[in-house]
Amino acid sequence: MIPSLGTMRDTVTDCVKRFLKHLSLAFLMTAFASADGVYYEGRISVDGVPFDGTARFKFALIGEKGAAVWSSNDISQTVSGGVYSVRLGESAQAPPIGSAVLCGTPPPKLRIWFHRGGRGWAVAGADVPLTGSQPVNPAKPQ
Repeated sequence: MIPSLGTMRDTVTDCVKRFLKHLSLAFLMTAFASADGVYYEGRISVDGVPFDGTARFKFALIGEKGAAVWSSNDISQTVSGGVYSVRLGESAQAPPIGSAVLCGTPPPKLRIWFHRGGRGWAVAGADVPLTGSQPVNPAKPQ
């Protein structure tokens, strides 16, 4: 017997709901680009609970055609109550970002990967549009 379209849709919906319940990476993010780097502040939850502790991230700037035009190495970040921030372009793990990359038209988007312990790396949400209209103070993000 062939299952009905409604039954198949319900099964797929249930699978997606279970997957999201077990792996929910929720982000509320802010990203500002300046001529020398990107300040990023985000939120991360795992299984619906704000993450606390040291987390591993990777970041990339994605150009118009979907290819990475800059990328970081593995970066360890302290996350408190699900909130973390990073300044990209100022360390060995996040090398300088050329101004041509940040001033591209359209501007690149920030893609983030989160290491999920024994489950490996996963893209952590949608790419983040960068806003170049606000200057960034490396000591104190605006």
